[in-house]
Amino acid sequence: MDFKVSEIINHPLEKVYETYRDKLPDLVPYMPNVDDIVVESREDMEGEVKLVNRWKVSGSIPRAVRPFFSDNMLSYADHAHWVEAERVVHWFFEIGAFPEAVDCRGTNYFMPSGDGATEVQLTGTLTVDLAKMRGVPRLLHRLAPKVESFVLERVKPNLSAVTNAVTRYLDS
Repeated sequence: MDFKVSEIINHPLEKVYETYRDKLPDLVPYMPNVDDIVVESREDMEGEVKLVNRWKVSGSIPRAVRPFFSDNMLSYADHAHWVEAERVVHWFFEIGAFPEAVDCRGTNYFMPSGDGATEVQLTGTLTVDLAKMRGVPRLLHRLAPKVESFVLERVKPNLSAVTNAVTRYLDS
C-alpha cells in the first residue's frame, strides 16, 4: 500500500528541516495521538544524521485482530537517515512486536514553497505479511489488507500530525 502526504508549513525550509530532525520529542505535546518520542540513538556525520526514535502512539485496535494485538504494540522505532544536501530523510519503521511482518518505509522531501514557506512531501509504502506473524491462524491471513489499512490509519495521521506540530511549535 503506497501513500503520500503533502503539506505546506509557513516557515523557512532550514527551520522546518531542523525541527523535524532535531526536535521531535519537543513536539509530543502538539500531537494528540502520540504519547512519547524517545531518541534511542543519533549518529552525526558530515552532512548526514542517522537517528532512531521510539514512538509510542495511542489508538484502538479493530475487533477482528484484537486477539493478536495489544495497545503496547502500538509503538514503533523510526530509523531515519537525513541527507542535508538533498533536504531529504529516508526512513523505515519497525512496528511493534512484528518487525518481520510489517514493512513501512519511505522518503520525505523538504522543498522551498515561496514566501518563506516549506513544502513537506511524506511518501512511503506499507506492507503487512500476516503469514510471518506467529500465532495468527492461516484463515486470518486474508485480513492483511485490513491490517495494512489499520496500521496506515495510525501512521498516516501521525505523519500529518508532525507537520501540524512543527507549525505550532515554530509559531510559538
